[in-house]
Amino acid sequence: MAKHISAENTQILIKRIKKRVPSYKDLANEIVVELSKYFEQTFGKSIPGRFAQETKDNRPKFIVPLSGGIDSSVVAALAARAVGPENVLALTMGSYSGDDCYAMSYKVVKALGIEHELIDISEMVNVYLVWTPDCSVNNSKSTREYLIRRGNFASRIRTAICYDYQRARRGRILGTINRTEFCQ
Repeated sequence: MAKHISAENTQILIKRIKKRVPSYKDLANEIVVELSKYFEQTFGKSIPGRFAQETKDNRPKFIVPLSGGIDSSVVAALAARAVGPENVLALTMGSYSGDDCYAMSYKVVKALGIEHELIDISEMVNVYLVWTPDCSVNNSKSTREYLIRRGNFASRIRTAICYDYQRARRGRILGTINRTEFCQ
């Protein structure tokens, strides 16, 4: 069960944050500077012999799993600002038919000018859930339990794909965490 923060505690928390950071603009600037430093420290010097020729298509990038939601869109924008849009790759991974993440993420990548790849993971998720029907007491596709299982498994597939891209593209993942992922 989620704990709710009282209005009084919320105000105390906001005051603490405001004392530490004068404004959101300043916070964004600090993040951009740190991302830029991290990128330079990580990719500034090539490791001899580890990778063949570096081309425009395989140079190191920040990899952002982009759903089109606020959190991942902000991360993509900060990354593009920190290291340039040419050094950011967004991965959008829809897990069901009609997933609006594709349309939402398209707006973000168009505005930022970053590279974007669409990966339909619905078949991977569906195959697993068909393969393991006995894991749930009620296997109906409309039950809450089934939808939670589907979401949890899709999240794991997205993570695996991001780490594979990290290795293949010599990148670094800049992700976000949400309540569901935190609870898991």
